[in-house]
Amino acid sequence: MKSSKIKSKKHITPRNWTLFGFELEERLGDLFPVEETLNIFSDILKNQVPYDYLEIMMLPGSQGDDAEPSNWVRNDTGYGGKLLSIILNDRFIHGLPRRRQPAVISLEKCNATVTNPELLRVMELHRGILIPVLQGNRAQGVIMLFFQKQRTFDAETKRWLMISAQILYRALNRSERFFAAKKMATIDGLTGLYNHSYFMGQLQKEFTRARRYRNWLSLIMIDIDHFKEYNDNNGHLAGDRVLIRVAQTIKKSVREMDLVARWGGEEFALLLPEINLKNGMIVAEKIRKGVESQRFRNEKQQPSGKLTISLGVAENSSSLKTYRDMFKKADSALYQAKHEGRNRCAFVK
Repeated sequence: MKSSKIKSKKHITPRNWTLFGFELEERLGDLFPVEETLNIFSDILKNQVPYDYLEIMMLPGSQGDDAEPSNWVRNDTGYGGKLLSIILNDRFIHGLPRRRQPAVISLEKCNATVTNPELLRVMELHRGILIPVLQGNRAQGVIMLFFQKQRTFDAETKRWLMISAQILYRALNRSERFFAAKKMATIDGLTGLYNHSYFMGQLQKEFTRARRYRNWLSLIMIDIDHFKEYNDNNGHLAGDRVLIRVAQTIKKSVREMDLVARWGGEEFALLLPEINLKNGMIVAEKIRKGVESQRFRNEKQQPSGKLTISLGVAENSSSLKTYRDMFKKADSALYQAKHEGRNRCAFVK
């Protein structure tokens, strides 16, 4: 292990702070996903203030409607990994809105601030500075910087660390709003599944990728049987509840890597990467049984006495030239399943 001997205090003499601020504003001015934004911020800050441990904790509600705090860690101590998290005392967190300046803490005097000081000892972090992330009078989070060497922080350093926290928060906020809006444009508002246009774009990409790398790909088209009659008999609110339940059943029946979409009306589409026709039929049958086994309100009014679905399956065989051909084949299989009596899975050779 590294020597735990405390070295003499060293004052941080950073590069020009104004240039640092310009670099942060410029680099974080573009829209990046949250993870990339945090990586850029941590690199620039590391170059300015060579920390050994960085943790960024955003409080509930600071980014959308998060129910829990979110933490991002960069651990360069050589001990542990990303999973290590320094837990701050609740009293300190609750007092953040009143705190207008960073709080400097040492390993010897941190019990009032940190609930797991033993972790600091393990990572040999002797000095830390906690920077509140403020928006007006509200605390949005806290940035934690820790050092294995003893450090002191002058007023200019503290001021610029507060400014950097605000720059980061604005960048994160922009990213969250942009990517949330982008996601909403691809999501069906009722079921939470992907929508038709997004699915077709992904079908084209996956078909091209499967063709290039000679991988299997299966497509399943799904239709709720006699859904119009169900809607007419029970009303659109009851019909919406059925759509949501069927969507949930499909999602629970497939892998995380599979893509599920509401195709439109009472139709759904499912894309299965690296799955051939035989296994695609197995997945389709699992979904069919999953829906059939459930009980829906007033389902006895359905011709079959229960609410059911029909499914058509296609794979990316060598005879298919484009992704549209694959879609047409799955759609033909779905029509065949309906024609043969519904509540079944079908494929077209």
